[in-house]
Amino acid sequence: MSREPELPVAGEAPGQHVSTEGSDDPGPRSLVSLFGPAVLSSLSASVLGFVFWVLAAHLYLPRLVGSAGSTISLVSGIGVAASGGLYAVLLRSLSLHSNPRRLLWVTCGCVALTGGIVGLVAGLLHLSRAPIPVPWLSLSVISAIWALFVLQDSILISLRRTSVLFASNVGFGAVKLLLLAVLAGSSMGILNAWAIPLMIIVPVVAWFADRSVLGISPVQSAAFRVTRGHVAAEYATSLAAMAVFAGVPVIVSVISGGAFTGIVYVCWMLYISADSAGIILSNATVSSATEQGLDVIDAVRSARQVVPVLLGLLTVGVALAPWVLEIFGHEYVAGSSLLRLLLIGVMIRVIGNLSLGARRVTTDFVRVALAQGSCAIVTCVGVAAAASEGSMAGIGVSLIVGSLLMTLVAASQDVKVGLSKKRR
Repeated sequence: MSREPELPVAGEAPGQHVSTEGSDDPGPRSLVSLFGPAVLSSLSASVLGFVFWVLAAHLYLPRLVGSAGSTISLVSGIGVAASGGLYAVLLRSLSLHSNPRRLLWVTCGCVALTGGIVGLVAGLLHLSRAPIPVPWLSLSVISAIWALFVLQDSILISLRRTSVLFASNVGFGAVKLLLLAVLAGSSMGILNAWAIPLMIIVPVVAWFADRSVLGISPVQSAAFRVTRGHVAAEYATSLAAMAVFAGVPVIVSVISGGAFTGIVYVCWMLYISADSAGIILSNATVSSATEQGLDVIDAVRSARQVVPVLLGLLTVGVALAPWVLEIFGHEYVAGSSLLRLLLIGVMIRVIGNLSLGARRVTTDFVRVALAQGSCAIVTCVGVAAAASEGSMAGIGVSLIVGSLLMTLVAASQDVKVGLSKKRR
């Protein structure tokens, strides 16, 4: 999913910091301190998610993995679409708003309502390939709850509550893994194991966030003001990102179905986990610029030490792709070439996501939307064509081409200068 923090508006003092009561570190935080806990949370959740789908692959036929996976992707996409624009705005404005508690609950209400309505429409259109009961009601409820779960990451990051973010994401991963084993043999086991933990985690985090937001210290700068153009651009961006990460499994499921979809979904799930590190790096870069008053070049330079590490890990992933898929079952090894191509796409997207972060630092939100939109169009059209021909390689190439286009549209001189050894 896309989780991007942003910058304070003009009129806020550079380097001014906002703290909450009970914060362990009210002062400026390094990129590592921002990037590290978020990455640890993401990696831990990804490992648990990996184990979840490995177990699902061994307990269910590939066609059932594909149908459940495409439905989960559908709901996940709705959640991103419902929360996407407000996610970015809330992350930027919650700590600076004149009435943060009101902003928190109004935003949550809007996101839940939007997610519920879109889920209702998806159910009425029978977009889910899994045999869920009362599709319009089930998709409406779970889409609203998932949208709130997505938004809560933004809330916790804005409040600098990374320990709660870790507990939320890891708790979700651990409980759904336990339920998957308990519900083994049920045709709805995968979906129920994924959905039930949300019913517990979302209310608990909502209570904690409400208590935490009451402790926000008064800000001496002007209250944050959000423009309609900013919100519109961020929503366009989130819809485009959703079309890529959640739309691809749905497209493949509708066009191809069967075991082909199951194999593609497993590879796509691994791609999303790998890509999340680049997205978090972009988020941490912008958050660092916001909190410490850095210009775009210094903000990008702060990320320089992390980029080679990510590229190195992705290279190892490309080499080990067949062995990784073997864990899911021998039949999934057929997706080795697809997984390798997807990880190459992630390498490109590391720079692309950093470029998107640089654009947000300079408040060029329209360029961010154009970059994500062009990527979505090229990727989804290419995937549809490849799925109709049963070509896994074509799906991987489509992502690479889309990622290249995204990076080219988003690229700025600031990123090149920031990644160089010396300031120009």
